[in-house]
Amino acid sequence: MKNQIEIDFKIDPEVENVRMLSNPEGYKGIAAFHKYWGKKPIECLNFIIEKFTNQNDIILDPFVGSGLIALETLKRNRKFIGMDINPISIELTTLMAELPSYERIKDAVSEIEKKVKDQINSCYQTQNNSIATHYLYSGNEIQSVWIKGHKNQRIELSPDKNDIELLEKFREYKTKNIGNPQFFQNSRINTDKAMTIYDLFTARALFCIDTLIDQINRFEPDIRRALLLVLTSSSGQMSKMVFAIANRGKKSGLSSDKIEVGSWAIGYWRSTIHFEINVWNCFLNKANKLLKSLKYIDKNPYVNISKSLEDIFDSGSNLLLILGDTRTEIKRFRDDSIDLVITDPPHGDRIPYLELSSMWNAILNAEPQYSNEIVVSNAKERGKNLTTYNEIMEEVTTQLFRVLKPDGILALIFNSTDIKYWEFLINTSKHNGISFIGCFPMNYSASSIVQDNRRGALKQDFVLIYIKCPTANRESVINDLSSIPGWSNSYPVIRS
Repeated sequence: MKNQIEIDFKIDPEVENVRMLSNPEGYKGIAAFHKYWGKKPIECLNFIIEKFTNQNDIILDPFVGSGLIALETLKRNRKFIGMDINPISIELTTLMAELPSYERIKDAVSEIEKKVKDQINSCYQTQNNSIATHYLYSGNEIQSVWIKGHKNQRIELSPDKNDIELLEKFREYKTKNIGNPQFFQNSRINTDKAMTIYDLFTARALFCIDTLIDQINRFEPDIRRALLLVLTSSSGQMSKMVFAIANRGKKSGLSSDKIEVGSWAIGYWRSTIHFEINVWNCFLNKANKLLKSLKYIDKNPYVNISKSLEDIFDSGSNLLLILGDTRTEIKRFRDDSIDLVITDPPHGDRIPYLELSSMWNAILNAEPQYSNEIVVSNAKERGKNLTTYNEIMEEVTTQLFRVLKPDGILALIFNSTDIKYWEFLINTSKHNGISFIGCFPMNYSASSIVQDNRRGALKQDFVLIYIKCPTANRESVINDLSSIPGWSNSYPVIRS
């Protein structure tokens, strides 16, 4: 295949001290709480942090994403600075860094349940006073109503006059707590610029979500943040994007006529045959997952939030999160001030983070700055092309090398087999004082729809290691890198 990167690394299974790099565990606990895209295996993040830094060193992630790097950094008594243009990314990272206690979230969920569970369930009440768990739709028409029977057995009912009238009751409802998401004409993620929040949710679901937000907003900021993120995490299953699965097992000859519930996958595809799911059940399910992860956290890392860059460099504070454009924000950093940059940057057009986060940010009532996002977007109206992407990424990478200390490391996690998206990386290696040490493949903890189906996407990432003005102090660390499974001292072979 033309313009592809040849992957010819050989994994050495005998390297016991880095065995988990090859076989990372799946995401679990707090790492599995939210669907935010691009999460990387914790084992690899931990290895890089421990290999290249010491306690109290400063670690920078200019594209902080899901916040896992921040959490692992703070757990190891390093200082962390994170930036991102995506509002929900900063909210998630703040939650990761300052996890509320199990008891406080449990009490909050119990209080919400007392206040609104019955009110929300009344929106799904059937004629015989049962509570519907699911409605199966064809287009805008309800085809069947699901309730729970004995031992939670599913009972499917034909919709009656009561079900239709109950749905009609909400037809004119307008949300009061959810912002106006901005959508672009982008067939890749099934959006068009005329779309609104009402295309993604029934008016009944929006009423129930508003009811939850009214209660969530009564809590103190850290609990409110956690509960709003529970709501965003569960919002996909509250939407019209939950498709119905039919004929499962058809290929094996064991197909069944039973309809099963799918899930919101990625993008904004709305299947003709889809579900509307009880909002309270969706919210409680995710809240319980958060509670389960909090219950088994032994001890939160110590966090002292910085108010400014000067504060984190010169005081005992250890966390600074910046919502903004990395291009602008990185210019405010001192020269030679960062020990390690570890980041999973935008990978061209592979994941349009802001566009995919539109629904979540609307629930948070946040207004993303789409014009400043570094991306190659299939939405032509955005004017985000490949040339501009490479120019901006080279500019950002140059600034990252400026702020690194001598002997400082840049660990850049990258995913693309298309040479066009590697241009800035190749140019980066030509900077004076910068040495490319080598790279290794980073296997994933879990499969990904994007990873498996996107043309040009790798089944693993490359971790590219650069060093600034290396001295003899780093020799032993650099030599040890050869023990990493699949380590190579050169770039992967690039085919033109």
